[in-house]
Amino acid sequence: MAEGLDLRGVINCAAMSSPGQCEAAPELARRANAPRALWSAISSIAQSRGKQAPLWIQLSTDHVYDGERALSDESTACAPVNAYGASKVFCEETLAKDYPRSIVLRSSIITGPKAPLTDVERTLFLDFIASSFAKETPTTFYDDEFRSPICVFDIVRVVRTLLQRHDDLPDRRVYNMGGPDRVSRVDMANGVAEFLAKGDAAMEQVFKSKIAVASCAEAKALRGVAAPPDISMDSRALVREICQDWAPRSFEEQIAVAFAT
Repeated sequence: MAEGLDLRGVINCAAMSSPGQCEAAPELARRANAPRALWSAISSIAQSRGKQAPLWIQLSTDHVYDGERALSDESTACAPVNAYGASKVFCEETLAKDYPRSIVLRSSIITGPKAPLTDVERTLFLDFIASSFAKETPTTFYDDEFRSPICVFDIVRVVRTLLQRHDDLPDRRVYNMGGPDRVSRVDMANGVAEFLAKGDAAMEQVFKSKIAVASCAEAKALRGVAAPPDISMDSRALVREICQDWAPRSFEEQIAVAFAT
């Protein structure tokens, strides 16, 4: 914080987000995903200057839930089944204690176009699906692992709305931030196949032939990490209290955004 700077907010998107890496180093994941020294320093500097602490907006995850039910809402108890989810629960709990001017947004799979300035290290999931159609052998997708994907542009709009409200913050401090559709990975792959085929039935069939269906029960054996089967989210509180005059994009709309030219 530069001298005299009136910082309105901090949006923390940084995370150790690979479940496999978190499982291998859970203590490192806790430290990386709950940057207590950073938010404590920001709060202390603001206090020393007689300023109100900036709003801290923390991106969390749907992995805080155990996946034993569909459409968990904010009243559902956190019960993570892997170290990644546990590190995010630790972040949420310590942030609430250390930094009251904070709001947590639990996101699902984030969709959207490629990053405008530089590629991200991990391929975005919809791009991964599209690239799988070019392979000779089928790619495995789970038909019983459910999520609520959300478009990056909708996340930006939520964050901007919160920053604009600044001193008129909602009473709620934790929000589910998923899109309106509960979809499996097979559903997502089929949706991308249908969009990229552009109505060509033969091409659609070729794309869909590259989709191998499996159960997420196999995921732990393949990844070495427990996978919650259904972490779809009920995000009506977000729509009701933050979005209000708009709604996050459907998954079909998200596909169009991701592959817009």
